[in-house]
Amino acid sequence: MIIKELFSSEYLFNPTPSFETKMYLPLIVLFGAMLILSILLKLMGRKIPKQANSFFTPFLTGSVLGFVHLFSRYEGLSWLASRFFLLLIFSGIFLWVLILLILVLKSLPKELKRQTVEERYKKYLPKSKTK
Repeated sequence: MIIKELFSSEYLFNPTPSFETKMYLPLIVLFGAMLILSILLKLMGRKIPKQANSFFTPFLTGSVLGFVHLFSRYEGLSWLASRFFLLLIFSGIFLWVLILLILVLKSLPKELKRQTVEERYKKYLPKSKTK
């Protein structure tokens, strides 16, 4: 199959694509890794910066939609099993993560600078007396 055939309208918009078993395993691994990554991001909580915690939602949404697509493909449901739906999932997650990455890269230097200033001032504050 050549690239031109991959993006043809007949191939992308086929409402019931063929039962391709060789694509299940890579997609299960990909969507499973996204699910595990989203769970790890949520469990790490305070150990990672607040901006990195915002990646939980797109990874969780992408993995759930991916598993819905795989289930639909297995059951032979129309349109949810189509290659176009899979393309929409991948492009949506890619754009969502790209936008979040740009926002994080813009705000992370400001946050790090604020933390260093705050730590410098806390160093000179009196310690609380605990018994």
